[in-house]
Amino acid sequence: MANPLIPAAYDLWWSGAVVLVLVALIAALVSISRTRNSVSPSHALVWTLLAIFVPIIGPASWFLIGRRANVGSGAGDGVS
Repeated sequence: MANPLIPAAYDLWWSGAVVLVLVALIAALVSISRTRNSVSPSHALVWTLLAIFVPIIGPASWFLIGRRANVGSGAGDGVS
Protein backbone atom coordinates (compact mmCIF):
# COMPACT_ATOMS: atom_id res chain seq x y z
CA MET A 1 0.00 0.00 0.00
CA ALA A 2 1.37 3.39 -1.00
CA ASN A 3 2.03 6.05 1.59
CA PRO A 4 -0.47 8.92 1.05
CA LEU A 5 2.01 11.46 2.46
CA ILE A 6 4.57 10.84 -0.29
CA PRO A 7 3.59 12.42 -3.63
CA ALA A 8 3.40 10.23 -6.68
CA ALA A 9 5.85 10.74 -9.52
CA TYR A 10 3.28 12.49 -11.72
CA ASP A 11 2.63 15.01 -8.94
CA LEU A 12 6.31 15.89 -8.94
CA TRP A 13 6.39 16.20 -12.73
CA TRP A 14 3.35 18.48 -12.80
CA SER A 15 4.79 20.61 -10.00
CA GLY A 16 8.02 20.95 -11.94
CA ALA A 17 6.13 21.90 -15.10
CA VAL A 18 4.19 24.59 -13.24
CA VAL A 19 7.41 26.01 -11.80
CA LEU A 20 8.99 26.11 -15.28
CA VAL A 21 5.96 27.90 -16.74
CA LEU A 22 6.01 30.46 -13.92
CA VAL A 23 9.74 31.06 -14.34
CA ALA A 24 9.28 31.56 -18.11
CA LEU A 25 6.39 33.96 -17.47
CA ILE A 26 8.35 36.03 -14.96
CA ALA A 27 11.42 36.11 -17.22
CA ALA A 28 9.28 37.25 -20.17
CA LEU A 29 7.57 39.98 -18.14
CA VAL A 30 10.92 41.26 -16.86
CA SER A 31 12.33 41.21 -20.39
CA ILE A 32 9.30 43.06 -21.77
CA SER A 33 9.55 45.69 -19.04
CA ARG A 34 13.25 46.22 -19.78
CA THR A 35 12.52 46.98 -23.43
CA ARG A 36 10.11 49.80 -22.60
CA ASN A 37 12.24 52.39 -24.41
CA SER A 38 12.45 50.42 -27.65
CA VAL A 39 8.85 49.18 -27.75
CA SER A 40 5.74 51.29 -28.10
CA PRO A 41 3.39 51.11 -25.11
CA SER A 42 0.71 49.38 -27.16
CA HIS A 43 3.13 46.67 -28.32
CA ALA A 44 4.38 46.18 -24.76
CA LEU A 45 0.78 45.83 -23.57
CA VAL A 46 -0.02 43.26 -26.26
CA TRP A 47 3.11 41.22 -25.47
CA THR A 48 2.36 41.41 -21.75
CA LEU A 49 -1.23 40.24 -22.19
CA LEU A 50 -0.10 37.49 -24.56
CA ALA A 51 2.49 36.27 -22.05
CA ILE A 52 -0.03 36.28 -19.20
CA PHE A 53 -3.08 34.77 -20.91
CA VAL A 54 -1.30 32.24 -23.14
CA PRO A 55 1.05 30.70 -20.57
CA ILE A 56 3.45 28.57 -22.62
CA ILE A 57 3.18 30.05 -26.10
CA GLY A 58 3.21 33.69 -24.94
CA PRO A 59 6.62 33.78 -23.22
CA ALA A 60 8.13 31.47 -25.85
CA SER A 61 6.91 33.71 -28.67
CA TRP A 62 8.32 36.79 -26.91
CA PHE A 63 11.75 35.22 -26.61
CA LEU A 64 11.70 33.78 -30.15
CA ILE A 65 9.98 36.61 -32.06
CA GLY A 66 9.39 39.72 -29.96
CA ARG A 67 12.89 40.41 -28.69
CA ARG A 68 14.48 39.81 -32.09
CA ALA A 69 12.00 42.10 -33.81
CA ASN A 70 12.75 44.88 -31.33
CA VAL A 71 16.53 44.43 -31.49
CA GLY A 72 16.52 44.25 -35.28
CA SER A 73 14.38 47.36 -35.71
CA GLY A 74 16.98 49.65 -34.18
CA ALA A 75 14.31 51.43 -32.18
CA GLY A 76 15.50 53.17 -29.07
CA ASP A 77 19.21 53.09 -29.92
CA GLY A 78 19.50 56.87 -30.01
CA VAL A 79 20.66 57.02 -33.64
CA SER A 80 18.67 59.37 -35.84
